[in-house]
Amino acid sequence: MAFRNIIPAQFANVRYAAVILMLCTLAALTNAACWFTEKEKPRVIVDSDGNTQIEDTAQNPCLDEFDNQTYPVVSTWRSRKCQRCTCTERGMECCDMMGSPRGYDSDCEAHYDWENCSFKVVKKSDKGISCPHAAVGK
Repeated sequence: MAFRNIIPAQFANVRYAAVILMLCTLAALTNAACWFTEKEKPRVIVDSDGNTQIEDTAQNPCLDEFDNQTYPVVSTWRSRKCQRCTCTERGMECCDMMGSPRGYDSDCEAHYDWENCSFKVVKKSDKGISCPHAAVGK
């Protein structure tokens, strides 16, 4: 018994629209800002006697450039710029903990609360009036 297409041809555009909608949703979900900074590769050191040794960088601490502090391997912290960072033997990975406001009018501006990792979008002329906006990331 042959299987027939159970969705009529006139609904083909609906199928394509559904696939496009799904892909757009996935793109929005993966828009979180994360980055990885790899540690320096081990170097070969030759001393004055000609002896060589390999410098092990795996246990070197990670430098958080936003806070200008170092953190030991296998530690996790929150930076002053609301990023969750982790130091590993390979390097440092950080991800934003809050989204970024987008799509608001030019007479509005974003105000960040770095202590609580949140933001508000308000009118430039009256900080008490909220503006509609979208957010990406997190």
